[in-house]
Amino acid sequence: MKRVLLGAFLALVLMTLLTSCSYQDSTERSNEILTVESPIEHAYVEVPNVRVIESPIHMSSSNILDQTIVFTGQGSIFFEEKGIEGKVLVYVKNIGKRALSYTLKSPTKTVWYSTTLAPGEEVTTENIFKLKQAGEWYMYFSTSDGSAGSVTVSAIDAETNF
Repeated sequence: MKRVLLGAFLALVLMTLLTSCSYQDSTERSNEILTVESPIEHAYVEVPNVRVIESPIHMSSSNILDQTIVFTGQGSIFFEEKGIEGKVLVYVKNIGKRALSYTLKSPTKTVWYSTTLAPGEEVTTENIFKLKQAGEWYMYFSTSDGSAGSVTVSAIDAETNF
């Protein structure tokens, strides 16, 4: 009895699914017999818009972030992007004695930039933000052996400084 009820239920579900799908003519596309429309109309996919630039960062009164961080093994800091479209320059310099990994992540945890910096090495990135990318942008640092590290970090609103 349970098998009969289960079979009837599955047949009903299958019929419901087939009636809610739109069919394609099999002569048009032999590899696509049936198409199911997605209920998701507007999905947001974050695509990083970042590039490394050669010009040094110029400090000004409108810095978003300007600090030195000392850590053991791992460290992080964040800056707040207020949701205004535009460019933010992010500068990182390894002032420690060991190489370190650096990663910049958006509020949605998407990796925007990641690299390894040797002692004394620096990098400046130009990041172009959209309205949907407002929130806390985290900068993560780590040494491969858990030793001490230190970095100088700066972030400025490039729209108001250049």
